[in-house]
Amino acid sequence: CDNKFPPSTKFQLDGRNVTLLEIPSLDGARLGGGSDAEVVSNLAEYLSSKYKKGQNSISGVVYLHPMTENRLVGSDKRNYDLFQHLCGDEAFPNTMILTNKWHMVNKEVGIKLERELSSRAMFFKPALDGGSQLLRLDDAPAATRSDASDARKIVRKFFDRPPIPLLIQRELADKRLRLSRTIAGIKLLDHLASMEQRLLKDLQDVRQDMREEEQGSDDWNELEATEHRLNASLKKLEAERKKVGRKEWIL
Repeated sequence: CDNKFPPSTKFQLDGRNVTLLEIPSLDGARLGGGSDAEVVSNLAEYLSSKYKKGQNSISGVVYLHPMTENRLVGSDKRNYDLFQHLCGDEAFPNTMILTNKWHMVNKEVGIKLERELSSRAMFFKPALDGGSQLLRLDDAPAATRSDASDARKIVRKFFDRPPIPLLIQRELADKRLRLSRTIAGIKLLDHLASMEQRLLKDLQDVRQDMREEEQGSDDWNELEATEHRLNASLKKLEAERKKVGRKEWIL
């Protein structure tokens, strides 16, 4: 595992040493260009290594949700699902769902969305029922000091909570599962398989269109370039799947 993963910030608060770990999102466009498989694999290795060495000092996990996103779909939904699959039900009391960017939405609309997200089983309700907290972060540009104060209050909420092993740590270290057999790994492989099916369908359509065009024509050449891009994407997906499938640690 890259010793720079995940990015961290260290500081002291109320005489305590605090380390904040920033987990890259599953959006396919993160800084550094790392794939979803690399993010999940590196994170799993980092967490299992800490657990094995008796350094499981993770007192809390915060999921950050911008109120500008009025639906949990696409990469937002996958990020939230990963949060649940990494933590597991037993660790929910040591988690927090933090909403931000309230200054960028109408307050009434935001409150309505917050109520919907917290009351529906496909969104935040299972985590909240399991003991997670739902809080708001004031991060408006004109409230820089308030932002820092809010952040300190959030960190303090975890001070008196004993660390609880995350589900991914128990799966890898205690049950000695391969990453591909953990819940997070299974869900990632399902996503990759779904993407592969869509790419194969697109590739089939492109090849059908190529058969209907004159070889060497502008339209045919454009379709051929699309075919090459789709094939490259399929190879990348296969590499991601192999990375997850073969990942195993001697713990």
